[in-house]
Amino acid sequence: MIPGHCNRHKHESVAKRLNFDLLYHGDAAAVLRSEMEEEKRQAVNRAIANMQTECDRKTKQVKEKCKEEFLEEVKKLASQHKQLISQTKKKQWCYNCEEEAMYHCCWNTSYCSIKCQQEHWHAEHKRTCRRKR
Repeated sequence: MIPGHCNRHKHESVAKRLNFDLLYHGDAAAVLRSEMEEEKRQAVNRAIANMQTECDRKTKQVKEKCKEEFLEEVKKLASQHKQLISQTKKKQWCYNCEEEAMYHCCWNTSYCSIKCQQEHWHAEHKRTCRRKR
């Protein structure tokens, strides 16, 4: 296509319409104003459409970035959680109050304090304890 060809053709078309309207209506200024307003409206609509497309593209980029960051954070927290669970499982827990235990009695029974050991002993443990007395 030849540069300027469309514009020249467009101007010729507008000129022909103006001449036609001048001959039959005598109101060239109104016709020209109407055509200019239509061109302006179309240009504004194109600009709005372009801005909407750009906004949609940016929104999609931000959503993708947020999703990636979210998944990374979830992965990091899952790893930390797994590590904490592992550390917790390696500890002994008081059979009586479920605090961390430091006193071991028998096969699967530990206590956090002598008080807890005595409470549990008198309540039930003395009947099932496997430790030699």
